[in-house]
Amino acid sequence: MSNPNGPQPPVPPQGPSPEGEPPRGGRSQGPPTQSWGPPPQGPPPQGPPAQGWGPPPQGPPAQGWGPPPPQGPPPQGAPWASYGPPPGQGGYPTQPGYPSAPGQGTAQWAPEGVTSRGNHGRKIAFVTGGVVLVVALIVAMVFVGMTVLGGDDDSSGSVGSTSSATDDDSSSGDSGPASEGDGDHKPMTEGAATALTAALGEEEGWTCYVSVPGSPNSLTRCHYFVAGEKPQRASLRIDMADGAVKTVSLLAYGVDDPAPITEAVARVVGDTLFDGRGDVVVAAARSEATLRAEELGAEASLSTYGDGLQVRASDAPSIPPNGPSPASTAALKPTLTAQGYTCEVTDSGSLACGKEKGAATVRMMGMDHTTSSATSATWNLSVRSASYDAPLDEQQARALAGKELVALGLTDEAGAAFLGTAAARQEGDFKSYLLAFDSYGSRGAGAYLSVMVSQIR
Repeated sequence: MSNPNGPQPPVPPQGPSPEGEPPRGGRSQGPPTQSWGPPPQGPPPQGPPAQGWGPPPQGPPAQGWGPPPPQGPPPQGAPWASYGPPPGQGGYPTQPGYPSAPGQGTAQWAPEGVTSRGNHGRKIAFVTGGVVLVVALIVAMVFVGMTVLGGDDDSSGSVGSTSSATDDDSSSGDSGPASEGDGDHKPMTEGAATALTAALGEEEGWTCYVSVPGSPNSLTRCHYFVAGEKPQRASLRIDMADGAVKTVSLLAYGVDDPAPITEAVARVVGDTLFDGRGDVVVAAARSEATLRAEELGAEASLSTYGDGLQVRASDAPSIPPNGPSPASTAALKPTLTAQGYTCEVTDSGSLACGKEKGAATVRMMGMDHTTSSATSATWNLSVRSASYDAPLDEQQARALAGKELVALGLTDEAGAAFLGTAAARQEGDFKSYLLAFDSYGSRGAGAYLSVMVSQIR
């Protein structure tokens, strides 16, 4: 009977093979040649042969060019990656061989070139598969390395820019408007204010303080200071209530050229408080313009002038609240007496106190200030040598001033440390009060310095 696929090569001899040789019939079990043998006879096996990854073949193996995929369990020592999962770990189970023609036993399928005469063909196949696997692993490692090294590039140049999120939110597809910000850094939030002070604190000459902590209201300030014969000073104030920024005020009239200071602050304010609008706010500062809510992406307005700027939320109070006042003269007098001071009330109504402590003379002067709405107090402490015969070293005077103010409850340990290094006319916020340090240098009998403690306004 003619074969529907055309003339076929002669069928190799059938029957039992000599002992030690592979079974006859089916595919040639020796090295691959250019001749073709008939396809396996009889029905296909029960279930697909082990193929590793991918769908099992339907029916007998295809008669294409090249060796067929390896079947059955891998030879001992061969990587399971070349043959699929090991027995008992998923994948297709090892199948029995294909039956040969009736009455001729079962012909076992094996990789081309693998015979019972030796392991030469088997070694070639295994070495080839191992080389391919190693090359694939190297290519994968190079690809992963290039992805890791190249994925973090950020050419935006904006302050506070970050790489894309890797949490569950990154796959949601809900990016939202740019003006809404991201998480705690939404415009005019406490998180945005924290980012503002962190960024400004990295600028040269700036130091930021949580001046008046608390809830629901809090106050943060940053001081700009450059020491010199005429110190350069500026300050930024941030008032918050219920976790939202209400007002931001920059005062830069204490510097000879306020424009660079104003523009630097404007950029940080725009980038942090208004979600990357640094360029917009800088342009407004240069032209002394006003920005409205639609330009800021938040319910707020921004006004600029030559030596400062101001941001106001739509619900901000007309006048921001002041910080707490230091103790009044009447309230602090008992503490002063307990610390060894002798006090008297002057003709102007202020309280003047003093004492000798070692080689130093310490003076405290307090004055109350009363307005129609509130009463506050200001205190001034001075330290100088008690005698020309024992000049007081300035570091000793600084340390003594810090200790006295801590004992009187007018500053904390951080404030005392500030006094140990502060330059003349430098200011800082500690224990919710403003400390202003000044040193008059040596006046014949050693150091002479003063510290003013006042309400933060």
